[in-house]
Amino acid sequence: MKQLLFLIFLSFFTLISDAQVMLQTVEIVEEKSKPDTIYGIDVSVYQGKIDYSKLDTSINFVIMKVSEGTNRVDLRFKYNWENCDKLKGGYHFFRPQFSGIKQAKLFLSNLSVHTSNIRPVIDVEWTPYWTLKKHRKEGVKNLKQMIEYIRNETGVEPIIYTGGWFWDSFIAPYYDGYHTLWVADYRNKQPNTPSNMNWAIWQFTCKAKISGIRTRVDKNICLNMGDILIQ
Repeated sequence: MKQLLFLIFLSFFTLISDAQVMLQTVEIVEEKSKPDTIYGIDVSVYQGKIDYSKLDTSINFVIMKVSEGTNRVDLRFKYNWENCDKLKGGYHFFRPQFSGIKQAKLFLSNLSVHTSNIRPVIDVEWTPYWTLKKHRKEGVKNLKQMIEYIRNETGVEPIIYTGGWFWDSFIAPYYDGYHTLWVADYRNKQPNTPSNMNWAIWQFTCKAKISGIRTRVDKNICLNMGDILIQ
């Protein structure tokens, strides 16, 4: 009898918990599904060959991976760039152990800022190199080099992609620069941002299903396209 009562109580508790989760999910979905919401995706070789003719019409912009480190170019970048008819831009995956100037040169040698709609993006996120404190100053120095090189060569201020906790913990102690921010946060109704910056783009999920793309994909919200476009 005690076991039966326990099972009934457990089932009731589970139903309540599930209902709370469902309600929270509905609230989040409703908040991100306003008619005037500006949606975008970011893609790389991991999305395979995208059928841009079938791409979801609710997608307003596409940011595609261009390069990584000092010698890697995304294998799908050329295809994505040539076939995408949305507002578009490119990003570089930053490797903190390498020269920022060399990384910027690779990035800009493959991305034409003159044909981009969206400002160039530097993807700054955790890699094992950031683990040791002695590496962090070097990593931030290389990041500043890359930012300054892009700014000087193109006259365009790059956007920074990052996470709030990561930036505050690993970058901010050595760098107080302010940037237009593309922030990743999959857990909250509003993204957790670095303490001295506001977000312009929010990557709110990495599991979106979009027509024209076979795999799951990152989906983003933009507050104001004017904040991220090349003027």
